[in-house]
Amino acid sequence: MVGLAEETQVMPRFAEDTEYGDLPESDATVTILDEESFEPFLKEHHYVAVDFYAPWCVWCKRLEPVWTRVAKTLPSLHYGQQLRVASVDCQAHPQLCMKQFIRAYPTILFYKDGDVSPVEMYFGDRTVEAFVDKFKQLMAGEMDAVEARKKELFEQDKKDAREQGRAIARSAVGPEGCRLYGHLYVKRVPGNFHIHLANPAYSMDSSLVNASHTVSELWFGEHLAPGDMSRLPRDAQTQLYTHRLDNQDFTSFYKNHTYVHYIKVVTNSYVQSDGSEINVYKYTAHSNEYLETDDLPSIMFRYDLSPMSVRISEDSVPFYHFVTSACAIIGGVFTVIGIVDQIIHQTARALNKKVL
Repeated sequence: MVGLAEETQVMPRFAEDTEYGDLPESDATVTILDEESFEPFLKEHHYVAVDFYAPWCVWCKRLEPVWTRVAKTLPSLHYGQQLRVASVDCQAHPQLCMKQFIRAYPTILFYKDGDVSPVEMYFGDRTVEAFVDKFKQLMAGEMDAVEARKKELFEQDKKDAREQGRAIARSAVGPEGCRLYGHLYVKRVPGNFHIHLANPAYSMDSSLVNASHTVSELWFGEHLAPGDMSRLPRDAQTQLYTHRLDNQDFTSFYKNHTYVHYIKVVTNSYVQSDGSEINVYKYTAHSNEYLETDDLPSIMFRYDLSPMSVRISEDSVPFYHFVTSACAIIGGVFTVIGIVDQIIHQTARALNKKVL
């Protein structure tokens, strides 16, 4: 005996605007998108939730005031500046909705980091609390991934440090020293970090501490993969390694001298012809040393992030530009030759008349 099973559709709960009090005090609004602004807006924000609606849809009309409240509530979250909500009128912009495969209204899609392919379609309750909880879940998942990555790098750093320590212990000669290797997670604000000798159980003789050092490598941001590096323009590859501290020796010939490295970091974005983007952090550095009178000699790195960034786009030149330029050059050559010929001809005629 064969039977037919009917799947039960769970109806999402709608909130009425009257359930809430006054609107939160915020300048944030629901951003209205069209074909031109859709992709640029996604690239400007980390997570974007887009409501694809139709003006005649009754469910869309019920969602509209709730969606406005969500927009004004997000800035109050700790990471609210990374989150945005937007709307697209599918009756006014059918091509955009067709590209996103919208089949029903309202359809709410979540986008991440400028990718025009949504990471998730929302099926939950259509209340302010449900939408805010969804954003929190998305960010919580990312935080877990970041913490896992930090732990992985920390364990790798410990392993590398042990291996480097054994190698140095086997082959070390000359004065006592140490080798440091690791990663620092810092915010995108000016700051500094120190390399300083200290022990709570001992007092150090500053005259025996020398801050001479060699910077083998110093990077800001993630290392570029060889494939990404090869896609950069050749001059960009060269500039990426210029004015850096890599493989530079800083030797102090005097006692009680501290080294300070002043670093200026500039964000560079390279947009390829296929639309992909490679972000790198270039920096320039200059160093100074001074007499330390209040503490032990140390090494200090002061970094400052430029408020401006450099964005370079790669565009291919159409073939007709080459043809036009070639014709212009050829025409110019013929014109110059004609002028020179006329001058020579007129001069020769004048000389002949004078001789006769």
